[in-house]
Amino acid sequence: MKTSTESLAFAVLTLLVGSTIATAAESVRWSKSYASATAEASRTGRPIVLVVGSRNCPWCRKLERTTLRDGRVVRELNNATVPLKIDSDDESQADLLASLRVQSLPTTVVISNDGKIVTSRTGFLESTAFLKLVESATSRRR
Repeated sequence: MKTSTESLAFAVLTLLVGSTIATAAESVRWSKSYASATAEASRTGRPIVLVVGSRNCPWCRKLERTTLRDGRVVRELNNATVPLKIDSDDESQADLLASLRVQSLPTTVVISNDGKIVTSRTGFLESTAFLKLVESATSRRR
C-alpha cells in the first residue's frame, strides 16, 4: 500500500511530465513557407521563429525529439510567434539561408514582424534556453 507521501509524489511527477511533453494533438503549427510566414508576421505583429535543420544532422533530430515537443515550447511558438521550419538540404532555400547567414545546424533565427533579424543561435538548445530565446523576442513587442 502506498503512503500518502508516495501518492503525492507520484501525482506531482505525473503533472510535471504531462505539462512539459506535447501530445500528438499539441504540436507546432509550422508555416508552409517563408513568404507565408512573413505575411502572417506582418498581419499579426508576431515575430517569426525560424528553425533550420537537416535530416542528416543528429543535433537537429535531437532538437525535434525533445525541445520542439516540449509542451511549453509548443505553446509559446504557436501562441506568440509565427513558427517556420526549413530543411537546409532543400536547394530552393539556399538564397534565404545565405541571407540569414546560416552556417551551422541547427540554427534558430528570430525575425521581427517587419523582417529584421532580432537574434540568432546556432546549436542544440534545451527547452529552457529555447524558451528564453523566444521570450526575449516576444517580450519586445509587448
